[in-house]
Amino acid sequence: MSGSNHTTPDNLTLDYAGLTDLGCRREINEDSMGYYPPADPSGTHLLVIADGVGGSAAGEVASRIAVEVVGKTFFANGEPVDSVHALREAMLAANRDVYSQSAQDPHYAGMATTCTCAAVKGETLVIGHVGDCRAFMALGGELIQLTYDHCMSNDYARE
Repeated sequence: MSGSNHTTPDNLTLDYAGLTDLGCRREINEDSMGYYPPADPSGTHLLVIADGVGGSAAGEVASRIAVEVVGKTFFANGEPVDSVHALREAMLAANRDVYSQSAQDPHYAGMATTCTCAAVKGETLVIGHVGDCRAFMALGGELIQLTYDHCMSNDYARE
């Protein structure tokens, strides 16, 4: 997944790319990603990446559901007025759908995924994040980590 899209009226360009890797320990790639352009060129661009939790059942299904539900829910009522609220609601909807599928089908019992989203409108960036799928920003030749893994060791390190 890669592309470029102008975010008018600021005449900024959003360049995006995605690459997944199976890694050394898994037989199935459990990563999913999506880019959802706005209906209006001056609207919000949504990028979503999810990494199914390895070692659990159907991580690839959980990540696919999360990406699809976030994209559909974020724009359910057209261009969001409040991207923070819309992204939060979209991620909660994805969580409910993954959990519901997990509870309904024994093949999917216990499936889970991480999810990181970026909503970009003009010069405004809103990040939604759960799990250990990190978001970075490239700025002036540097990579700046924007999110931190949700895990006990990071929680203790920040205290």
